[in-house]
Amino acid sequence: MGEKKTEKRPTVLLMAVGRCIMSDGKSEGRRFYEITEDELDTGTPPDDKVPDDVEDKYRAAHAMALVEDPWYARMRVYGGKGVGKNMGGSPGMVYCVEVDPEDASTIYSGTAQYVGQWPDREQRATWQMLDSTMGQKIALMRKAKKAKNQDDVLECLEPIREAYRKARGMQRNLILARAVQYITRG
Repeated sequence: MGEKKTEKRPTVLLMAVGRCIMSDGKSEGRRFYEITEDELDTGTPPDDKVPDDVEDKYRAAHAMALVEDPWYARMRVYGGKGVGKNMGGSPGMVYCVEVDPEDASTIYSGTAQYVGQWPDREQRATWQMLDSTMGQKIALMRKAKKAKNQDDVLECLEPIREAYRKARGMQRNLILARAVQYITRG
């Protein structure tokens, strides 16, 4: 029998930056910056320059963001339960995670290993504050969605519905007749 060789997938270091709202406007995701081991060791952010191989339209569209955030060109956004479960730590936490050799933007969140945390405490504090703010925004969005689907009339009718469920035979007919009589009474 031949031995099955499994080739080890490449890995990247991803630093958690915080929660975000995905492009669908509904689901929650996580933002990460791809970093190098040297950057992690020294706590040094990348140069403010956009890499030369980045297209001009990207450069124009994101110029303002790049001025404000030197990491922007290396930002990755991932969603899904696996990311939250395996890489959902506090902003500033760094993970080593395997990537698909054919598509470096695809990660295998189940392989995530905690490596350490970003050494710049002030930067971590900023990210944590922004993450907390985004968490509150996401919580409000969920409450708004729940409130949008709330029907107060149906909630008020729930005790009658429960009584109807428990009733049998002729009792059910009497409950319905009584409800219709009450509603149509002038």
